[in-house]
Amino acid sequence: MDHKKLLDLWDVDEMPACEEGMKLAQAFLIAAGEGVDRLGVEAPEDRITELSAAYMAMVEHGNDCGNCNENDLPERDDIPSDPTENAPEYQADRKIGFQAGVEGHEADDSKSSGWQRGWADAQE
Repeated sequence: MDHKKLLDLWDVDEMPACEEGMKLAQAFLIAAGEGVDRLGVEAPEDRITELSAAYMAMVEHGNDCGNCNENDLPERDDIPSDPTENAPEYQADRKIGFQAGVEGHEADDSKSSGWQRGWADAQE
């Protein structure tokens, strides 16, 4: 996706964000699209880290940039995080799943979401 083509979708007189802001918006939309594309393969929470990171990059830029019109977005601390991603069990399973993916093991839907997320990370 080209961020300039993204502007063609909007009927606005001026760019809604600066060049960097539009690239960050593009990254967020791509992350959201990848999450939707993977719904049949992964649980939605498996993509929350990437989606949150792309969103927060856009938010933080917009908060500091006078050329972006979304400068009243919430601060990072105001957005709740997914507590399961910080759980030691999730992180341990994610590492095991990542190693399984690196070693060429097949996907296994019977494994935990942490394992599946790690396996998917290894495939990327």
